[in-house]
Amino acid sequence: MENQLQTTKGAYLTDLQQLDGETLRNFVDPKHQASPQELQTLLAIVKNRNLNPFTKEVYFIKYGNNPAQIVVSKDAFMKRAEQNQNYDGFESGVIYEDEKGELKTKKGVILPRKATLIGGWCEVYRKDRSRPVYREVELSAYNTHKNWWQKAPGQMIEKVAIVAAVRDAFSENVGGLYTADEMEQAAPIDVTPRETQDDVKARKMTQIEQQRQEQAQPVQPEPELVEDTEEVEEQPQPQQARYESRSDQQPNFISNEQHDTIMQQINELALITGQATETVANYYLKKYKLNDFHELLVAGFNVVSNDIQTQINNRKG
Repeated sequence: MENQLQTTKGAYLTDLQQLDGETLRNFVDPKHQASPQELQTLLAIVKNRNLNPFTKEVYFIKYGNNPAQIVVSKDAFMKRAEQNQNYDGFESGVIYEDEKGELKTKKGVILPRKATLIGGWCEVYRKDRSRPVYREVELSAYNTHKNWWQKAPGQMIEKVAIVAAVRDAFSENVGGLYTADEMEQAAPIDVTPRETQDDVKARKMTQIEQQRQEQAQPVQPEPELVEDTEEVEEQPQPQQARYESRSDQQPNFISNEQHDTIMQQINELALITGQATETVANYYLKKYKLNDFHELLVAGFNVVSNDIQTQINNRKG
């Protein structure tokens, strides 16, 4: 029985269709920086394109509070294109300016003396087309002057040109996918200060004050646990609606142990209802207007925990 359970849990390693959101997050986003929507997008790409996150075929690039960028390794990118029966190879190289100021192209990345690198080019051939797909990319648009861009700019810009041409030539296989070399140039510099614990407390205190002003409104009956395809009726945050304090008090967030207790209850409820753990978690996050259970105040812990436990007990009969 134990071996069977282990086999079931690890089935996603050979069949990505069995991969769930929680397992994916624990591997690609252990710090929980990405939003549930970003994680669902990645999971959809993994399953639809059969890209393996455990071998780094696809992964997140996350810069501060900016949206997560999903990138694909060049090897995985090329492998998908080469699987197309009409793939017929490519030619590539660099574009440079010679000492006379004339623009020229050449195969490969080794430049003549006194030449200035300008960009990269690539021609991709398909068996079902009479003309190749040709693309040029400009170095100044991608060069970060860091790491390999500083050490080998010719090699890097040629790679970008290859990927751009292959993507256009085989959009049915790799359309909408981008490599890290391409995304680095588009990645915004993170100038937004990271939210400190004091910032979180200040934000929560503002929310608490707003909720205190709305407490006179009657509490709506709680909805049944629903599938993630249904709309969930919004409820006041328990830690805010029931947190009786003056506005000068500092909120006290739940401990890691309390967080683990809630997650264990969610896992149990997911098992009983046959729903994904992430679906159940997102239900309660949305219900209590939380981005993460770590934002739950101690005063609201029993409310949320008892709510989940009630659902568990009702379904156990």
